[in-house]
Amino acid sequence: MESKPLYSVIIPVYNVENNIKRCIESVLRQSFKNFELILVDDGSNDASGAICDTYAQDDERIVVIHQENKGVSAARNIGMSMAAGEYIVFIDSDDFVEKDFLRYLHQSDADMVIVGFSDYLNNKVIKILVDENEKWKITSDKGIEKFIKNQSSVFVWGKRYKKSIIDKYNIKFRYDMTFNEDIIFDNDYILKTESVVNIKWAGYYHCQYMNMTLSSIAMQKSFIEHTKWRKIAYNQFKEYPLIREIYASQMLYFAEKEIFSISNKKESLSVKCTEIKKIITDDFFRQCMEFLPQALTFDVRVFCRYKLAILLVVKYYSVRRVLR
Repeated sequence: MESKPLYSVIIPVYNVENNIKRCIESVLRQSFKNFELILVDDGSNDASGAICDTYAQDDERIVVIHQENKGVSAARNIGMSMAAGEYIVFIDSDDFVEKDFLRYLHQSDADMVIVGFSDYLNNKVIKILVDENEKWKITSDKGIEKFIKNQSSVFVWGKRYKKSIIDKYNIKFRYDMTFNEDIIFDNDYILKTESVVNIKWAGYYHCQYMNMTLSSIAMQKSFIEHTKWRKIAYNQFKEYPLIREIYASQMLYFAEKEIFSISNKKESLSVKCTEIKKIITDDFFRQCMEFLPQALTFDVRVFCRYKLAILLVVKYYSVRRVLR
């Protein structure tokens, strides 16, 4: 290995003894050789940590860090703090990459480089997601909007970051988040950048498992968890009203779906009203409602503003009956 690697590939590792070998070996097979591989064993209680150590004994490019279980954000943060490369790349431990993954990421000097990915299930590709080759500036609402609407904007894997930007602005993953922390990290990063390049090539394999798709995981998260990350994202873009509008619209849409779901539960009216009141009295919900009133129909807006939960139950239960 050269005295200083150009790339630092960071992989958080936790109880993935059945998949970590495939992930590590896909990195070691890279056609672009100037990299270090940082494996952060986040307190695994299976053989994952030992497997990492075995690979490190045979390849000097591999650095293994063992720590108590602190979560993926802490693992990525310690990996970044130890990184010696000019560029940072994240890979999830149950995923793997093509041998030209780093070579494609190195095709541009943009502040962020993105490649496409394939959803992988039961040893086969089930969907390939790529966007057209494109370069754009992150200096306006439109540039940021293009990024956050990119299908890869909700992940940190499949991208290349400049460590100089991360270090200069002390960009880190938040320890207090267990859901969509990638989005918040990326938002912090792009607000300090000028250019993004998208490369039409799917060289990252995102491995899915039965009953563990992103949509199913999201559905298991509480309204509070969904609200938390959207509120943080909304506040990240104080100088970009069009971006705030996107997050406010998402928040109101999700809240309305939640109200509909609660209204049609097999629960008592008082229980339904109590649950709905938690939503319509939430400070961020009300902030979004005032910021983007047109996102709700007039009657729903009135019911929410005056905290008339019982009328919302009646409305959305009636809607369900009409749909039947």
